[in-house]
Amino acid sequence: MTNTVDAHVGLMLRQARLDKNLTQTQLGQAVGISFQQIQKYEKGSNRIGMSRLWELSIALDVPITHFFEGLGPNGGAESPAALSKVTLELASEFDSIESEQVQMQFLRLARTLRK
Repeated sequence: MTNTVDAHVGLMLRQARLDKNLTQTQLGQAVGISFQQIQKYEKGSNRIGMSRLWELSIALDVPITHFFEGLGPNGGAESPAALSKVTLELASEFDSIESEQVQMQFLRLARTLRK
């Protein structure tokens, strides 16, 4: 059974990896572990020790607190934890749009397309 905190930390690891356009293999090589281990971390099936989490935060150039953002006070995520790769990539790309006006136009388009 996957712990909700482990699943959340894994999701945040996946999001940071995708933001850096790294494969699981590349991230694994950066910290000296296999891509299979990265997969297990991202799924939340294996708990990440603090020293490994520190290494991952350095490899991904994110603060260690990044992995805990959005975690509720009782260990539950404040937002849905089962986001697809495409959703994470879309959110990352959307966030990189500098113009708030363009972001709002894109949001209106997305709302129109969902109907």
